[in-house]
Amino acid sequence: MKYFYSLLVFALVSSASLAQTTAVLRGPYLQSPSSSGIKIKWRTDSICNSRVYYGTSPSDLNQYVEDLLDTVNHTIAITGLNPFT
Repeated sequence: MKYFYSLLVFALVSSASLAQTTAVLRGPYLQSPSSSGIKIKWRTDSICNSRVYYGTSPSDLNQYVEDLLDTVNHTIAITGLNPFT
């Protein structure tokens, strides 16, 4: 594939309730790569919102995208990426 991303991602699933723990049942996995973006998807065992931290190094995950909609099937689209990053 021409557009290969070595995008380092870390998915953080924040729970709707502090007393409730949320487990990831499927994923996270990458989908729909393009020259400037990618989607990250996963499924949880309970309804919660979504957040993905990302960066160019595992020690510098200084950006994030979040969706405050509570769901069990999560999709986060990261856009504005440089090719091959």
